[in-house]
Amino acid sequence: MAVTEAAARAFIVGYLSDHFHMPPSYFTDDVNLRDDLLFTTEALVVLGKRINQAHSIDVYVTPKEIAACKTVGDIVALIASK
Repeated sequence: MAVTEAAARAFIVGYLSDHFHMPPSYFTDDVNLRDDLLFTTEALVVLGKRINQAHSIDVYVTPKEIAACKTVGDIVALIASK
C-alpha cells in the first residue's frame, strides 16, 4: 500500500522533532538537511535505516536515495513515491 504524502510528512517531521527536541513546526519542507540540521551523509543513511524499520510506513529507501535528499521536502517526496 502506498504511503500518502501526509503520512510521509507526519513520520519524518515526528522523527526530526523527537531527534532534535524541537517543535514540529520548525521542520518545513524547505529546511536543508545539511546546512540547517547539520546532517552528514552517514547520518542520512542512519535515518534511511529508521525509515526502513518503521512500522507506521511500509517503504524501503536505499542509502543512495536518502543521501541524495537535500531538504525535508525531498525526504517526504521520496517516501511518498514508494
